[in-house]
Amino acid sequence: MATEKQTATRVFDALSETSTALMEPVKAGLDRTHRFATAVVREAEWVQQETLGFGRRLAEEPGNVLGNAGTAVQKAGEAQDRAFEFVRLSIDEVATAAREARTAFEKVARANLELGQPAIEAVQGLVTRTREAVRPIVPFGGDGAKESAPATSRTRRSGGSSEEAA
Repeated sequence: MATEKQTATRVFDALSETSTALMEPVKAGLDRTHRFATAVVREAEWVQQETLGFGRRLAEEPGNVLGNAGTAVQKAGEAQDRAFEFVRLSIDEVATAAREARTAFEKVARANLELGQPAIEAVQGLVTRTREAVRPIVPFGGDGAKESAPATSRTRRSGGSSEEAA
């Protein structure tokens, strides 16, 4: 049986493990949010620069309809490629977050299991001590059940004759 100091140590170790298991995904989430925000800013800068470049080309060569149309198609294709890459990045981040959350929940569950074990042991110890304290006062049989009078197979009914009882 664990001592009270050992039990307290186990409880606080389990609480510490739970806290750590919960903080790890929070930290990872902050890193993920930073990466995502950086990607959004990078894409906004790219779109801004490409739009300005295309606008400058239109202003410099307004009569070059064929060249400007080709540039517009090229820029639209590049924008689509970048959009697909951005969506892929987003999906990867969500999948990573889901894995990290699952891992965190597993760690918390294990820590809570460890946290419950000292409580179970404490209750078992209390029951054992109570049984030992009560044993001299209350007689118990060998199987732990209170001894009772032997049961009879025939009971006598009140108010009737002995023939009716048989």
